[in-house]
Order: sequence, then structure tokens, then C-alpha cells
Amino acid sequence: MCSRRSRRDGAGRADALRCVALLLPLLLAGCGSGGDGRAPRQDATADLPLVLVSPGATVDLDVSRAEPEAAHEQRIRVQLSADTHGLVVAGTRIQGTFAGIGAVRVTVTTEGGQGAAVVRQFNIAAPAPDPGEPELPAAAAVYEDFRLGMPRAYVESRRSGSPFWDTTPGSNPVTDAGAALGRVLFYDKRLSATNTHSCGSCHQQQHGFADPRPMSVGVTGEATRRNAMALANVRYSLRNRFFADGRVRTLEALVLVPIQDPIEMGNTLPNLERKLRATAFYPPLFEKAFGTPGIDSDRISRALAQFLRALVSYRAPVDAAYPDGGASQFPMPARAFTARQNEGLRLLIEGNCLHCHVDRVLTMVDPSNNGLDLVSVDPGQGDGTFRAASLRNIARTGPYMHDGRFRTLREVIDHYDHDIKPAAALSPLLRVRNGDAPRRLDMTEEQKQAMEAILETFTDRAMLEDPKFSDPFR
Repeated sequence: MCSRRSRRDGAGRADALRCVALLLPLLLAGCGSGGDGRAPRQDATADLPLVLVSPGATVDLDVSRAEPEAAHEQRIRVQLSADTHGLVVAGTRIQGTFAGIGAVRVTVTTEGGQGAAVVRQFNIAAPAPDPGEPELPAAAAVYEDFRLGMPRAYVESRRSGSPFWDTTPGSNPVTDAGAALGRVLFYDKRLSATNTHSCGSCHQQQHGFADPRPMSVGVTGEATRRNAMALANVRYSLRNRFFADGRVRTLEALVLVPIQDPIEMGNTLPNLERKLRATAFYPPLFEKAFGTPGIDSDRISRALAQFLRALVSYRAPVDAAYPDGGASQFPMPARAFTARQNEGLRLLIEGNCLHCHVDRVLTMVDPSNNGLDLVSVDPGQGDGTFRAASLRNIARTGPYMHDGRFRTLREVIDHYDHDIKPAAALSPLLRVRNGDAPRRLDMTEEQKQAMEAILETFTDRAMLEDPKFSDPFR
């Protein structure tokens, strides 16, 4: 952080407010307590995404200085997120003593003379102390695809894309050093503006790299917009679309989105780069991964993407039931399954479940409307269509659906059994016939138990307990 002297006397040290404004210059009108003892004042620019202060700092920030000169023709409204940390709005000024550690999201709405409105947001954050250093194994863990002993179909997908549509680019293959760096980044709370949240805060290994809460809670104390998706087999995607609404095309792009989201991690890439460069342990890790110790957002995204691609599930009971060269292939009945599990597999097929969640990786090809609501409040990728995560570890990744509405697998099964809504965009696979009413499975209690039994075989305990995927900061 940087401390600034007051303009009033050009002398006093900034004890009350220490601040950093990132990306574009920040006009400071007394960021720091002056010799007169008055509260410091800080004036913002139009593209200010982040202001960092110390817990207990006095803040007096005027957002009007960011607006064009014709202020008499404008009306400016300033709103703070629910947990204000002691800050209040007085006209166009944000004032108060920042209480505790956390972040406040500021929304500034400027309305011109013609009624047109411009909305911009930025965060004011008081970070916790920097986290400690990770504890890493003396011998490097193995992450590289061709050294893992994965089943043949996975290896073939890595080489040619099919049959599982591996999206690993030639420019960023998984390496031991790259994925090891990605693991450290994934669990490092430095990625958030407040040093309180990491990727692993919302994607927890024991829960299938999903969040046991319906919605995650970000640095501002606000709930995220959607349920955190599980990450097993995230690398497999026929359409190269990621997130529930398919809004990004690569994992390298995906990993930078939550870092910069004002609610989730509330950070900026320049601030993140600065924080990582200030550590003693990151430059050597970047050098091992990329050949030189340089740290930038491109390398951060590539290392995180490598770690995500390393999260391949191939050691579950369903994999043991279909060994390479076996007489049966998924999803044919398997000798290794019990009668109840094979019955559940039959129900998955007859219910069209495996038309959306395909192959042994069980990933979803295209977004779909599954009849949660007649009219979806969240449009997803359009008309209430969403792309679900892989069914791998599904018994551990609840709550379910994009909004986390179902707490248990039984609630999910009941939805597909008898509660699908006749939404206009409902998938044809969930209709009696294309254009007709939703399908009803009308399963018995024994059949529902069979469905639960086969879904449990998708749980990859080896993956969920593997130390190389665990938090190194514990």
C-alpha cells in the first residue's frame, strides 16, 4: 500500500487512511491525516475499481470529482452494499471509519439531462494481513496427463480431443510445475482484495470442488448470483463453453472472472500481481513453471487453468466397473455393479439423463432448460437454459441446480420424476414428445433408491482425498 501526505500542510503522515487506487490514476485530495487533525479526503476517477484502506481508517471520498464538468445537468446517486462497515453516504461523499476487515461495493449512478443513466461500481476494501506461506511437498506431485495412468479413453481424448472433447490447448498443457503453482494460487487468499477468500473457499475438495451453500458469499458479504459449479472434469467440453451460462470460451479466461468480480473476490489484476511479486515464494514457483520468475496475469491464468485441468475424475467405482478392454462399455450393465446399481443405470438411460450428461466423464454438451420454472428469473444462456457441471461426485456436490434450490439428490430425483414445469424452452428430451407435456417417470421408492445407488458410484473418493489437490496453506 501507499500512504499519502495531506495537501493541506504537505507534512502529516497518513496514519488515518492508507490507500491504493489501481488501474488508472486516482486524484487524492488529502488521503491521510494532516497536521490539522481533520479527516482525510479522497476524490475518485471514473474508472476506479478498487480503493484499499486499513481497518479502522477514516474515509472521506467524493465521487462527484469523477464526473464530467457539466455537473449542474447531472444527478448523482451513491449506494453502498448492505454491510457498509461503518461507512455512510452524504450527498456524493462516502464518509466514516472503516470497521473491521472486508469490502464495501459502491454503486454510482449518474443521470444526465436527457434521463440517460450511467452506472459504475468500485470497491472500498480493508484487507486482512497477508496469508502465510504454503507447505509444499519435497518431491513434486505428478499432474502431467501422460504420467497418471488414466484409462485409455482419457489419454486418447488428451491426444485428439475425442471421445470426451478435451479442451487442453497446445499452448498450455498440464505440467507438474504449472499445476503445482496453480494449486497454490487456487488456495491463496491473496487472490481476493481482502485476503479472506480463495478459489478454494467456494470450490471445496471434500464437496467435489463445489460449495455446500446454495450461494457462496463474497468479500462484500453479499451472496453470489449462482451456485458454485463443481470442477471435476471441467476440462471436457464439446462446445468450449464454461460457466453455467457458457459466457467464456477457455479456462484461462474463466479463472480471471471471479478474481475481478466486485462481489466474489473484488480484486484487480494489477493489485494481485503486486501482491504476488511481494512474496518470497512465488517468484521461484513461477520460474519452475514458466522458465523465468516474472509474474503477470497471463501466467496466473495459465497456472490456474492447468490446476483445473488436473482435476480429472477417473478413479470412482464407475471406472472400476468398466476397465479398459472389458466386455461391457458404459452405460451397459456391469458385473461389478449390484442389481440395484444396474437398475439405477437403466433408469438413467430411460430417463434420458445420459443424453445430456454424456460418456464416462458425465459432462453436459449443450445448455438446457430442465423445467425448474415456467418462466426463469435467471435467463442463463437464454430462455432459462444452463450448462450443468459433470455428474462426477454428484452425491457430494449439493445443493443442486444453478440457484442451489435442491438440498439433496432425492429432491433432484423427485423433480425429474414428477415436477418438471412445462416451460416454453423445455428440452425436448424432457417432454413426452417434442412440443408436448413434460415427461413423468412415476418411479417407485425402490427405483428412486436405485437411482441414488448408481449416482453414488460416480463419487471419486481418491480425487476428493488426494493431497495434491488439497489446501497447502493449512
